[in-house]
Amino acid sequence: MSHLPFVVLFLFLSLIQMSCASSVRVSSIEDLPLAMADNKLIVVSPKLLDETLKRLKDKTVVVEFETSWCSACKAIKRPLRKLATKGQGSFYFVQVDVTREYELLNQHTMKLVFPGFLVVSPGLKEPVRMYGGDKLELLEPWLLAGDKRPTVSPMIFGSGNQDLPAKAVLIAGSSEVANFAQEVAFVRGLLVEKGINAEQTACFFANPDPISYFADQKQFDELKDFLSDCRVATREEILRTIQKGLLANPKTFVLYASSHGQPPIKAPKLEKDEPDCLARAPALVLDSGDHECDKVNHLTPEAIASVVPADNNTQKVFIFQGCYTGGFISNTDNPASDPSALAKLPHTTILTASRSDRASFGCQAGTLTTIYGGAFTSVLLEDKQPLASIPWLDLHKRIVDIVNLTEKKIRLRPSSEPQFFQTP
Repeated sequence: MSHLPFVVLFLFLSLIQMSCASSVRVSSIEDLPLAMADNKLIVVSPKLLDETLKRLKDKTVVVEFETSWCSACKAIKRPLRKLATKGQGSFYFVQVDVTREYELLNQHTMKLVFPGFLVVSPGLKEPVRMYGGDKLELLEPWLLAGDKRPTVSPMIFGSGNQDLPAKAVLIAGSSEVANFAQEVAFVRGLLVEKGINAEQTACFFANPDPISYFADQKQFDELKDFLSDCRVATREEILRTIQKGLLANPKTFVLYASSHGQPPIKAPKLEKDEPDCLARAPALVLDSGDHECDKVNHLTPEAIASVVPADNNTQKVFIFQGCYTGGFISNTDNPASDPSALAKLPHTTILTASRSDRASFGCQAGTLTTIYGGAFTSVLLEDKQPLASIPWLDLHKRIVDIVNLTEKKIRLRPSSEPQFFQTP
């Protein structure tokens, strides 16, 4: 009788055991001290999470929220477990599956984006929330820095000149990486060369959390003084500034917004009287804002269009750098039959970094700008015409050539497909 089936079974069970060797499941809170001593990824049930965090309140803890259907969560299992073993008592990773426990996300003010990371530490004034498997690259250097971990961001903000109407509004909405803020700095300088006084340029950016600041410290430090008169990027203040600028009826008004874009998602079924706080595409993320609903904090076509004065004759140029920003023109990429609120406005030009169903690339620590942001600023620099005379369609075509070449060179697929739209 062949022993081959038993050998195969033995090997299979051994592989299972090896795959679980760097994680430990805690079935009761009494098991936690032993799990901590193992320096492994600690897996808990949703019911045990709050008690686990109470027991670890004096420790640096990263909670990973995942689901059974999250492919990105599966992709990071090995590096996540590997990083957890490096803690050696300096930090701990706790993993919780919320496939059937979305309410736990609300309790910890987490978005419905996976994997989601909640970082708590005695030195942090408030928890840090991060989303996406790539955030492990940001987390690792901060965690391994031990006592040298920064716990605050030293970025400087000003009140801005709120009395003078702005002819340009520049926004870096996300706090995660410096390249959004870098684009604001570049575009601001280029618009001054195009004839807009610095005092007539209103800029906003999101204060980086300590982890993101540490990952991009050199670039953030270089930007600190240059952006010191910019304001915190909150939707209410941004919309107020846009409206005030347009009410002054400048010949040309420019809005440049660079951030993460909200992906198209299917909303979960809500309970009776449960508020719908889920942000949906198209929207550009603003990491600053006090409202508990993300979608009330983010920039949307409807929000921007709502502050444009009726019968406004200003030539309005809106540039949106972010994933899925084609939705600022049309959610179906067909503005003729399905225009956004912005695409319905007269005298409007819209440039976006991507199609409504495509990502935009290059938004990570260590890069200078996003791919689109770099292309936009380089083309704007080459164009020597004053702002009111810029041929935006030609500018767009040159940007697309650079974006396509860059994405092809680094083999990014599917391509982002930047979009252009203009009304008379």
